[in-house]
Amino acid sequence: KLSGVIIVGVAIPQVNYQNEMLKDYFEKMMNTGFDYAYTYPGFNKVLQAAGRVIRSSTDKGVVVIADKRITNYRYLSLLPTHWNHFKRINKSYELKKELNIFWKNKNT
Repeated sequence: KLSGVIIVGVAIPQVNYQNEMLKDYFEKMMNTGFDYAYTYPGFNKVLQAAGRVIRSSTDKGVVVIADKRITNYRYLSLLPTHWNHFKRINKSYELKKELNIFWKNKNT
């Protein structure tokens, strides 16, 4: 049973011919080529990693996304609404403090 995960960076798929074709298509159709070719598939990997920790409504765990790009509107708008309690942490000592509080209160 996984109780925490650290995701080091928002995932961006590899630049290759197939992804570039997808990007070109959606750019012409909706002006959102980069999102469909790279942002959405990459962010799906972030959600999948987080989903390994939280499998049901009774599960409790920690998901740390160690990438400041997550605070960019492009990514913030993709966060599930039930993640609205997330905390933005900039210093390692702040992370340590928040993790200690979480684990102390986890079973209460």
